[in-house]
Order: sequence, then C-alpha cells, then structure tokens
Amino acid sequence: MVNYAKYHKNAMAFQEANPDIKLDIETIPYNDYPVKLSTTAAAGKLTDLILMIGGGSTFEQAARSGALMPIDDMMGNWKEDFLPSSKIKEFNVDGKQYGIPGEVSYATVIFYKKKIMKDAGYTEFPKTYEAFKAMVKDLKAKNITPIAYGNKTGSVLLASLLSPLNERISGTDLYAKIKSGEQKFTDPDFMNALKDIKELSDMGAFNVDLNSIDNVQATNLFLSGNTAMYIDGSWGVKQISMDKAADFEVGFAVFPQIEGGKGSMSTMPGATNQGVVLNAKLDETKKAAAEKFLQLQ
Repeated sequence: MVNYAKYHKNAMAFQEANPDIKLDIETIPYNDYPVKLSTTAAAGKLTDLILMIGGGSTFEQAARSGALMPIDDMMGNWKEDFLPSSKIKEFNVDGKQYGIPGEVSYATVIFYKKKIMKDAGYTEFPKTYEAFKAMVKDLKAKNITPIAYGNKTGSVLLASLLSPLNERISGTDLYAKIKSGEQKFTDPDFMNALKDIKELSDMGAFNVDLNSIDNVQATNLFLSGNTAMYIDGSWGVKQISMDKAADFEVGFAVFPQIEGGKGSMSTMPGATNQGVVLNAKLDETKKAAAEKFLQLQ
C-alpha cells in the first residue's frame, strides 16, 4: 500500500521551497500501476519523475530498457555510512543505482482485538501455527469471524500471509533461491504454504468477501468489532491508530512458528520500497531539479 499522503506532502513542501520548478502530479490506481509503467516506458512517454512502488521485474525491465536514469553520480547525497548498500539494493540493477527507497515495510502484522480474544479464552497470542489454527477453529465455533482480509488488489494476501508461511516453512532465502533457479514455485515447500492458505479458507478463517474489499474496508471491518483479527503489513498501523475507538484495545503479534519449519519468529518478511526514479530523457536542467527533489524525499 503506497503512502500517497507522505509523498504529496513532500511534493507540496518542495513546490513551496522551489517556486521556479513546477510540479504536475499524476496519480494512478494501484492495480493499474504496473501496466501503466510498462506501456509508458515502452512508448518512451514516462513522466520526468516516477514513484516506484518497489523493485521487482517491472522496475528491472524499465531500467534495463534504458527508460530510467541511473543516479550513481548523485549518490554523494546518501553516504554509505548513512544509507548502506544493503538498504538500497532493491533499486539497484546490474550494479547501477536508479532510486533511493523511502520506506521500510514489514509484510505481516497480526492485529487483534484483546477483548474478543479474552472473551474466547485467549489471554496471549499463540506462539505455534497449530495453536493458531486451533484458535481460529474456536473463534469460528463461537460465530466470530477470525480474520479480516482486504485482498481486492490481489497482492495483500500474497504479501502478508503467503510470505510469512513461506518464511516459516522454508527459511528466509526461498525467494532468492527461486530467483536463482535453485528452487521452483512448484517445489513442495512452496506448495505446502499454498495448502495452508487453502486449509485456513476451508476452516472459514476469513471474511467471505475478502477478494472484493480493499485494505481500508478490511480495517474498518476489524475496527467495527466484527472480526477478532486483521492481518496486513506494517502500513496498516496508521489507519488503525487513527480510526479506532478510544476503548478499542489492539494487540500486535508476529506470525507464529511452524513446527519443523526452517524459519523463525525472530524474522519478519519485509522490504525497502517506494523510491522516486528518473526518466532517462531528462535534460541537464530537469536533472538538476530532480536531484533537488530527491534530496527532500
């Protein structure tokens, strides 16, 4: 989920500080973003600056095509001791830096209503996945929807449920091994994670409309007291803290341990993301203005 408010606020601050540089901001719906980026890059019609939601194949394709401008000559603004290379690698392609991530996001936080849990007999959150599933069954038996999910974009459940399942089963290096060809998405570990999601669904763990509502609607479903839990990324904290009632006590939990798995509760899937990148066609004047803009983000 993109923090548009933060970037809009920064853009307005930049505009006020630099009245000689005109900003024309275009917003794109989340689901339309990858296609819009790919088609405009292929047509050579990218905007001067692009807020890249994250790294990955779409970004890498645009960088390798020559549509984006490397910013290695600007990196003096971000010294190694201030922002180590390990924190900016998501926006590095073939040894060239194309952007600076603006955030660190964690893919999975389990939010839960303390009163519902206590009334159901749970004074602390389960530490193991088997105990977690037992709790889901108990809640369902009491006619309580266990988990609110807003998966309308198709990406939320993948990030906040499939990712921790994969980590707990396979360890932290599964996706790196898949990317290198050492493992495949059809290997048993990955398929077991998918089976776990299917099992939760068959247990009635989720709201029935999870694929037709978004994060905001799912958060409201949780805050209305209609579900015991809400699973989302760390970005969900802001809306919950702003919108919850004064007497709504929220607990926070990490994803439980899977017995026999290679992962650990001490780790949490996450990534650096949301960096501004530059159109490769910028002239020197626009490049100088873009560098000033990057320094303010």
